[in-house]
Amino acid sequence: MNDDSIIKNSSMLLAYLGGLGWGSAYFYGWGVSAYYGFPWWYVGVGPDNIARSLFHAISLMAIFIIAWGVGILLFFLVKQKARIHDLSFLRLFL
Repeated sequence: MNDDSIIKNSSMLLAYLGGLGWGSAYFYGWGVSAYYGFPWWYVGVGPDNIARSLFHAISLMAIFIIAWGVGILLFFLVKQKARIHDLSFLRLFL
């Protein structure tokens, strides 16, 4: 992989994580609305609900990015310790 494709794959990964974080935050809001019995369209109304959704989205993105970074670190440690040169850098993105 050349440097451009690594940057492109990282950007696609961050876009995926951002969408996953926002989706998780809104599903959390819909679940809360279903649990307490108020209509789901009230979830995004008001600055406190927007701040709560933003907090959940950012915290989930941070958790996923940290887990991804730990996975990359473990990949390189295993590759270095086991003297395996056939492992592809592409497998990090699969």
